[in-house]
This record gives sequence, structure tokens and C-alpha cells, in this order.
Amino acid sequence: MNYTKFWQDFTESGDTLSGIGYKGCLAMLDRIKRDDDETVRIFRKLMALAKAFIENELKIELPEIKWELSGRLVNVHGYYQHTRGGRPVKITISKDLIRYHDENIIFETMAHEFLHYALHVMNKPFADGDLLFESLLHKYNLRSNYHHSAETYDFIVVGRGNVKRGVMEYGKR
Repeated sequence: MNYTKFWQDFTESGDTLSGIGYKGCLAMLDRIKRDDDETVRIFRKLMALAKAFIENELKIELPEIKWELSGRLVNVHGYYQHTRGGRPVKITISKDLIRYHDENIIFETMAHEFLHYALHVMNKPFADGDLLFESLLHKYNLRSNYHHSAETYDFIVVGRGNVKRGVMEYGKR
């Protein structure tokens, strides 16, 4: 089952999280803002739902991991963190993502981060750009950090002062 069908079934069940949300441009952000109580409630519910979705799709029971809601994330919607030794640490989600975006975008971001975590726990390639990770995002209709088609995807990697640009074919990582 892909994300779109899962989300459609969830929303049609009548278990909508709030009537607030929007699909507009970023310039409209100051017009609609969830309060902190609603933000935390939506965060907890959608994190549990995203975890259940990934567990169901990958047929795995994930160990507990710390979830964090951060008001300091402004350039990314969320991230999965692990130690250099490979121990999972936490999944952090931007408070602004939850305050200003539709629940389907929030869920999609959370499922993306849980997919990183699940593949890591399964000792599979879990980084953005890894063939398995990108193919599962495509299979479940979740957003990638790279724009890609079924055959190739464009990538831009920025880090430590280096910028790499190009097109990578699946299977050539």
C-alpha cells in the first residue's frame, strides 16, 4: 500500500486531526498558525501513525526511539539522528512544519524519517540517495530529498564546503 492510499483511508475514516490546514504558498504562513497544544497533539498522533505505517509496510516491530519537536529547525522539516557508532538516537521534527502545513505533508515527512530509522535497524542502506531508501520512498509515494523519476534522480549534496551536483542512475551509487 502506498502512502496516498493509506492517507486517503485514514482521512475517509472520519478520524481527521483538525479542520485547520492549508495548501498555500509560504507567504500565507502568518495567516494560519496552530497553537502549541494543537501542535503537540498533532505531532504525537501523526508520529504514532507514521511509525505504524512503516512497521506495517516493512513487517517489522521497531524499538522505541526518542521523538523530538524542535522550534529551531527552519531549513529542514525533520531528521533522523544516529551516533557515529551506529546507535539510533532520535527523530526530530520541525515545530513550524506542524504549525503551518497540512497533516498529509506532516505525515509524509514523519514516515520518511521513520523509514530512515527502520532501514538502519534492519542493517540496510538508509541514507538519502541510497538506492533501497529512494526506491522505498517511491514505492510508498513519499517525498524524497532528491527529485527523481523511476530511472534517474537529480541530486545536490551540500556539506563541509563541498557542493556536488549531477544525475545518478538507480543502482549506480
